Amino acid sequence: MPLDRRRNQANRRRGRTRHLQRGLALQVGPADHVRGLSTAPLALFVYGDYECPYTRQLELSLAPLRHSDSDSFRYVSRYFPLRDINPHAQMPAEAAEAVCALAGRDAFWVMHDALFANQNDLRVENLERQATAAGVDPRTFRAALKTGRFAERIERDIRSGRANGVVGYHPFSSTVSAISVRVTPPPCAP
Repeated sequence: MPLDRRRNQANRRRGRTRHLQRGLALQVGPADHVRGLSTAPLALFVYGDYECPYTRQLELSLAPLRHSDSDSFRYVSRYFPLRDINPHAQMPAEAAEAVCALAGRDAFWVMHDALFANQNDLRVENLERQATAAGVDPRTFRAALKTGRFAERIERDIRSGRANGVVGYHPFSSTVSAISVRVTPPPCAP
């Protein structure tokens, strides 16, 4: 049995509340992919998997809220590919990170949304088409992916998720993917 699956099962036996007992260590960092105002009183951290149907459903559910109430919260997207369950999850995460490095944060969000919209076709050819649509030269994209340099960023997000108790699926719902919420109090008025 893969190590991730054994950890998930062990955490479930412990009551899935390990992260609540220790407190969350979530901070929005400069490398994070963020939608919303930096002054928003709520930061919603989503540890997601581009191949996971639950993460996709979460994305679809949050989209109208992001559009209608974007001042109330920041949406922070972090990678948490469930490789033992979703064997194609790593490459789209690296592809999204490559697009961000090559064309910027706006292009990242175009790629991010396209990956979920085309979740059933995560072949390299399709990733390349989506990267091109996000504004990246296909040859540059291919070359960047071949280096493997974006894998460390994905691993960093996975370590962050594990440190904050993410085990793959949200502790209180089987229909929502790995998600953690941290409320940031609004700044005090002088």
